[in-house]
Amino acid sequence: MRKRIKPTDSWISRSKHEIENEDNILLCRTIILEIVNFIKENNLSNTEIAEKLNVSPQYVNKLLHGQILDIDTVSKYKQILFT
Repeated sequence: MRKRIKPTDSWISRSKHEIENEDNILLCRTIILEIVNFIKENNLSNTEIAEKLNVSPQYVNKLLHGQILDIDTVSKYKQILFT
């Protein structure tokens, strides 16, 4: 008989958070995609983006991989880059 695998508390908690905040998460991901397209169209490096946003290149990498999903932060970065 196969053992049933129980989901971890962190997975459950993260999933609940994502469901409760799906509109904001979707908006964040949409803005991040706009930023990614802007970077590609303008042939910018993570270092150049980091300098414009006054953050580290590692932070830019997290942002571009969807690890930063705070709507205020993402919107602020969009405004900085697109002006």
